[in-house]
Amino acid sequence: ISEEIDDRSSAATSYVTLGLLAEARNHLDEALHWVIRCVTMFEDFPHPATDPGPQHLKRLTTALGLPALESSWKKITSRPLPSTVRGYVQQPDN
Repeated sequence: ISEEIDDRSSAATSYVTLGLLAEARNHLDEALHWVIRCVTMFEDFPHPATDPGPQHLKRLTTALGLPALESSWKKITSRPLPSTVRGYVQQPDN
């Protein structure tokens, strides 16, 4: 419903919540899909309205591997993984 009324911030929050629920059920591929949907709600990455989506994306990528992220990203967006996202998920934790 949020998408229908163009409330992208609420949709992003819902997507990351669905991702966390999938992760809690140990459905990591599904969790990754939801988090990708979250972080792609806005052109900029990372976008403040998608917080904490980027951190979850990084954690799931660490668990599943970069090829899983690349494949899921392409499947969901029909575009290759942007270099900004690749750099973000490969950045060492502080």
